[in-house]
Amino acid sequence: MMKSNVLRGRVLSTVRLGLLAGLVLGLPSLTGCAGQPGTSGSDFGQVNLAPGKTAACYTDPCTILFAMPPGKGSYVVRANNQLVGTYPAGQVANLGDFFKMDSPITVTVDGTDAKPAILYITGNM
Repeated sequence: MMKSNVLRGRVLSTVRLGLLAGLVLGLPSLTGCAGQPGTSGSDFGQVNLAPGKTAACYTDPCTILFAMPPGKGSYVVRANNQLVGTYPAGQVANLGDFFKMDSPITVTVDGTDAKPAILYITGNM
C-alpha cells in the first residue's frame, strides 16, 4: 500500500509539472503575444510595430499598426522599399494589410534615423 501511494504521488507530481510547463510554453502562442506600440509583439491578424522592433503575425493577411517616431509634421513610410503613405509624427498609423508572400516586411521611415521594423507573417492560423 505504501509503495502505491508513493508511486501515485510521483505520477501526480510529474503530471502537474507537465501541465505547468505546457501552460507556460503554450499560453503565449494562444494569446498571440500581443504587444503595444513601441514594443515587439504579435497578434492574430493585427500587429503593433515601432521603429527598431521585430514581430510575427500568425494570419495572412496581417494588418500593421505602426507607432510613428516623434517629430514635427509628417513622414513617408515604406514597406519593402515600396511607398505606403505619409503619416503624422508621433501617431499610430494603420499601414494596411500585408501578405505572407511578401514576408518579411521591412518598414522604414524616410527622413529619420529610425531603425527599420521587421514583420514576419507565418499565416499558420
